[in-house]
Amino acid sequence: MNFSEAVAISASSLWTHKLRSILTLIGVAAVIAVVSLINGANQYVATRVFRLGADVFGLSKQPSLTTGWPSRNANALPTTTTKRSGNSANDL
Repeated sequence: MNFSEAVAISASSLWTHKLRSILTLIGVAAVIAVVSLINGANQYVATRVFRLGADVFGLSKQPSLTTGWPSRNANALPTTTTKRSGNSANDL
């Protein structure tokens, strides 16, 4: 079997099974689109986080993740306070 015969057989198979061929193309296109969207979203988030800088972080009294277990009320959690030690550059 030479190359031209293989191409002719595959083309006739695609023409015979039109619906399966179209659905396969739609499925491949959908996978490519989803992968592209996920990569774009990852790059966007990475860029936004990088722009925040190394010395930025956030504290929250509310839990960031929840589970199916009963959790304590966020308002009942102890409040954090800051104390100045007297050793910082602002106190000089």
